[in-house]
Amino acid sequence: MADKKQKQKSTPEMIEVGYEISRRVYEGTLPENKANQLFMSRLDLEPNRSRTANGYWQCYLYLLNRRLIQNTISEEGWRYNFEKIAALGPGLLTTALYALNSHIGYVKRRNPAYRVPERVHSHFLARLSVIDGGNAEAIDLDLQVRNALLATEDERNRAITQMPTIPEKMTVTTTVYRRNPYIIAQVLFRSKGRCEGCHKLAPFIRPDGSPYLEVHHIQRLADGGLDTAENAEALCPNCHRERHFGAT
Repeated sequence: MADKKQKQKSTPEMIEVGYEISRRVYEGTLPENKANQLFMSRLDLEPNRSRTANGYWQCYLYLLNRRLIQNTISEEGWRYNFEKIAALGPGLLTTALYALNSHIGYVKRRNPAYRVPERVHSHFLARLSVIDGGNAEAIDLDLQVRNALLATEDERNRAITQMPTIPEKMTVTTTVYRRNPYIIAQVLFRSKGRCEGCHKLAPFIRPDGSPYLEVHHIQRLADGGLDTAENAEALCPNCHRERHFGAT
């Protein structure tokens, strides 16, 4: 899945036809189960190119629906689709960037050296940050946590000792804290998929297969709490909501 190999598979026609079909599925004018066949017939592709076809017609649709993209495409293809989404406004661009986070995590488990999605992510995250710094920071943290979850325990512990326990403040439209992604990853690993409030299994699974738990600070950062694993717990949405409103 090297960059050069991916570029050789792509043509402008594939990118444009893939976007057109994906947009039609998203808008409800084309059944999703007809998309792959239509793409392959439009491009006159051999049957063994079905996986390639999936990558191109799924991209726009999956980004906007925040579904896990398992088939990658060329860098030009990613950028083309993101330009179309960016034109729809910051809300949908935010959704697409979260979807790309999931794809990056999926790809890194299989080919850590493949960097195309990360380059695209950095470019469009920077564009979003100009419009909505708070959302851009949340998306960036989400990606950092995914990367931290892929680290070994020794790597996480080393990163934790090297980062401050009092997080840096950032002022966007409001004040936010630059949280340590390795603390979040450490707490999630510690929980083993079980809420540390009610001790039940996570209520559902994310598209990337990880249990849905939220890492909450026991003593809030705004009240002087430290960004440490000892001051954090992994909670299901119900317990997180109870802790949050109980603390305020």
